[in-house]
Amino acid sequence: MFMTPIPIISSIELSGWPAMKKSEFNRAKKEAFKRVGRHWLKEFLPGHFKPGAAQRYGYKKRTAKYTKRKRAMKGHTAPLVFTGALRRQVTSPTGQRVSATSKGVTVRLHHHQVTREVRQELVRIAPGPEEREALVGVFNVELAAILNSSKARRKIRLRK
Repeated sequence: MFMTPIPIISSIELSGWPAMKKSEFNRAKKEAFKRVGRHWLKEFLPGHFKPGAAQRYGYKKRTAKYTKRKRAMKGHTAPLVFTGALRRQVTSPTGQRVSATSKGVTVRLHHHQVTREVRQELVRIAPGPEEREALVGVFNVELAAILNSSKARRKIRLRK
């Protein structure tokens, strides 16, 4: 007596994010990275202009002469702020652009006549793990929200 195998399952139907194609998954990652860029602009960029930012972000020490002159002329020593023009330019919605791929995010800030050094200080991320972990957390939450809202459906046929 011999037995003939009988297939019990001929296909599996997937729904939600497991059913996503790679291109759909990459699109979801791109959108999540865009949201991370917007979060950085809203939550972290303004912190670059607050007192204490020079120590937090490791800005180059300004000379005593410059600090004294700035305090006398402007009445403050806030980092990256002399007239306030740079802060107004980069924190206004028209001065910001976020572009993303499935591999990362780029934030472009519109500003005039800024040295390379100040430009690097402006986009610097704090050396400690807090800011990086916060951005990774935002990415994870946003990606999960996008994936969980997926309406993707796919049927996979099993080979005989």
